[in-house]
Amino acid sequence: MILMLEDGESRDAIMQRLECDSRFISLWSSRFLAERLAGMYARHPGREPKRPVAKLEARVC
Repeated sequence: MILMLEDGESRDAIMQRLECDSRFISLWSSRFLAERLAGMYARHPGREPKRPVAKLEARVC
């Protein structure tokens, strides 16, 4: 999306192509402008898996 904006694509074209809304574009473009590449990383650590990973992997394989 950042590269699409840099190439001059309109927000409407980006929203249609990526199936996102204007808030998504505003959020990530403002983060990129403020922090450059560091702003593209998630700001939360996530959560622990609910099930033990080894048990889940064994079931999938």
